[in-house]
Formats: sequence, structure tokens, C-alpha cells
Amino acid sequence: MSEFTVAQLQQFRAAALAGNGVQRLRVAPLLFLQVRPPVSASWVFRYSIPGGKAGKATKNSMGLGPFPGISLKEAKQTAEQLRGLLARGIDPVQYKRAGHEAAHAERARQAHTVGAAVEAWLVQDTRKLTSPKYAAQKGRRLDDALDHSAGRAALRGMPVAAVETADIAAALEVFTARKAPAIETARRVLQDLTKAFDWARGKGWRKGENPCTGVVRTLEKPQRVGHRAPHVSELGGIVRAIRGGAKQEVGVLDYSARLAELLLLTAARTKEIRLAKWGDVKQLDDDDAARIEVPAERMKKRKPWIVPLSRQASAILRELRAHAEEYVNPNELVFFRYAGAGAGAVCSENAVNDFLDRIGLHGQLTGHGFRKLFSTAAHSMWPYAGVNRAKAIEHALAHVNSQTVEETYNKSDYMDERRKLAQWWADHLDTVAAADGAAVVEFKRPKKAA
Repeated sequence: MSEFTVAQLQQFRAAALAGNGVQRLRVAPLLFLQVRPPVSASWVFRYSIPGGKAGKATKNSMGLGPFPGISLKEAKQTAEQLRGLLARGIDPVQYKRAGHEAAHAERARQAHTVGAAVEAWLVQDTRKLTSPKYAAQKGRRLDDALDHSAGRAALRGMPVAAVETADIAAALEVFTARKAPAIETARRVLQDLTKAFDWARGKGWRKGENPCTGVVRTLEKPQRVGHRAPHVSELGGIVRAIRGGAKQEVGVLDYSARLAELLLLTAARTKEIRLAKWGDVKQLDDDDAARIEVPAERMKKRKPWIVPLSRQASAILRELRAHAEEYVNPNELVFFRYAGAGAGAVCSENAVNDFLDRIGLHGQLTGHGFRKLFSTAAHSMWPYAGVNRAKAIEHALAHVNSQTVEETYNKSDYMDERRKLAQWWADHLDTVAAADGAAVVEFKRPKKAA
């Protein structure tokens, strides 16, 4: 085959563009200069692959770019490479398509970073959290782990598919390598990373096992320290301290003291009561039906809850209601500290703990510790022998596992038993507070009724 010069190809192009129909000039084996009037001229690689239908070869073609944008030399070099593929039984078009797909997959792999996965999962997880403060804390802890290098690439920019178990362990060293190792924090971050990688695997960002698997075995098991709570035998002194610790100023109501006592009486979580609105308080003047209906957004399990009120708890709320009614535009929040003319602010999340510190219980008790006191006393001392005794106590603490088969079909909230329990607990607190330090006797759990 004679060699064509660029000038000859230009002449062919000009003549073909002036004519009608597609014209091709064979420049090299399987390489053609193809002209489509009125303006198109390009390089085309035309070939056949054996093994088509009825044993016939399958014809195919591949565009190699415009002429003269792609030079004659470049077109010949590309055609030579493609003929090499054909010699090895490889379809050039399929080969090119696979290359594009591989490149796309690699770009996606590089874009699917650990940072992107954690961020996406965290947005989804944060919707389930009831505390913005806790959500922010969780985000900061994850940031610390994602940006820690420890002699390796930081997790944040690594493709999810490329992360190894050693990378996870190295990232957690930001907590474990401290002078005072934060083992519990490392374990919590590991749990969050595990969930984020599971999310990424579900999205197809990673194949194979979760790289967090097994890392927990490298972490020292921390010593568990629960919420501080004294022994139930100290209840009398605690109640007297709370009731006697309220500020005694004319025209001033100590909201922190009232909040602390109401938490003790109800055994509810701080947020459930601290952010209560008057619209949540129902039938306050009916001692047999008074209750606080806590909406789902303030509950740990994101399910609405009812807190039955004892006579003593109702009395505190009626006192707060009367105080609020002294203002022209009372706030909708129950624990809104008024500062004149309706101005003021809701009790802070640390109000109860600060109050307990103020009355001398620093290091001995926290607001959440009231729940432990209630649980211990109720399980060991409540003189009720009904078959639903234990369930009523756990429901009073909002300890409900909706994942169990029993809870799925049993929608009872044991309200009758819980109201009896709430009143027993309030009366018990009055009794031990009036005992002036007398010893509290713990009774054996009563036998269930036959």
C-alpha cells in the first residue's frame, strides 16, 4: 500500500466535501479517512471480529478523532495499537468501554472518602438524637479521629475501599495515646465508625468486611463508672437538703430547686422535665389523672411518653403555674425563670447539677442519679406484689425495648401501676425526710400474687 502525504489527504478531504455521500480513503490496514459532506472529516478504524451469528464475522468501527486535528502519524500509531489488540482476540470497542468504566469507578472510588461517608452517615444519625449538644460532641470526636495521622494517611481523605483495620486502630490513637488515655471515648468513636462503614458498604462504596471489625480487641476495657448516686439509706438527708436548699427571697422562686425535686419525684430524665411546656401538663388539678405528656422529640427513644404525677409533684407544678400567672405574658415553658415583665430564660441543662453542688452534694449525686435511687428503692422496697411490678418500674423509667416480640404486641403502659408507684415513691420521700436521719430499712422484694 502506497503511503499518503498530508497534502494528498487534504486534497481528498476537499474533493469529498464537495461531493455527495460518505467517502472513505484507506490510509493503512483497517485505518480510513472518512468524509461526510458538508463539513465532517475524521479517522475511523474499521474491523471485523470472528464468532458472530451463523459463524459470520461481526463488523465494527471506532472513531479515532477529527482530521486534521488528529495527525496522520497519530492516527497510524493508534491503529497499530488497535491491530495489536485484535491480534490478541480483544475487541477494541469493548476494551475502550471497559477502560472508561474502570476510570469512572476509580474516580468514584477516590470521591467516596471516609470523610464523605462519615458526614453522610452522621446527618442520618443526628436526626435520631434528642440532644443537639451530644450530636455536636459526637461530631467533634469523629473529627479528631478522621484528622489524626499517626504516621499514616489521615482517615478523612482515604477512599473507603482502601481503608484497612490498621488505619482505624491508628486513628483511635488520638484518644488512646494520651497521658490519660480516653479509652471509653475511643470505644464510642469506634462504634460510630463501624456504623459509618456499614452505611458505606450498603451504598456500594466498599466490598468485603468492615475494617473496624476486631479493632475493639486492641482497646483496653475501661472501668465502668455510672451516674453518681448515693445509697438509698441516705435519701432522707438528700430530700431535706433539696427542700431546705431553695433560695428564700421574697417574690423569688428557686426554679432550680423545684426542678431538682420534681426530677426526684418523677424519676424522669432531665430534658423531659426541664423543657416541659404548660401544654404538656394535663389535668393538673385532678390528683388521679395529673400527668406530663412528653413529646417524642424530647424522649431518648423518640417515642411519646406519659409521666404520671403524684400529689406532691402536682403541688410543685401548681406553685410554678401560680407564679407564672403573675406575669402578663407567661412563657409556655414550665421552668422559665422570670426576670421581670415576662423576660427571663429557661433553666439551663446544668441547673440541677449546679444546685446540687450548691447545697453540698458535689461529687455525691447528679440529676440523672435520681433515677438510680428511684430504681434501687422501687425494686427493693415498693410493697406491691402484682404480676406487672417489675414492668411498671421499668416503664416508669421509660426503659422500653420496642424491638422485643413481647413489646411489639403488648402496648400497655401499666399506667395504673405506675401511678401507684409514683405516689408510693413521693410518700416514701416524705417519710424518710421526716425521719430526721433514722435508719431506712430495705424490705425483701414481695412475692408475686398467685
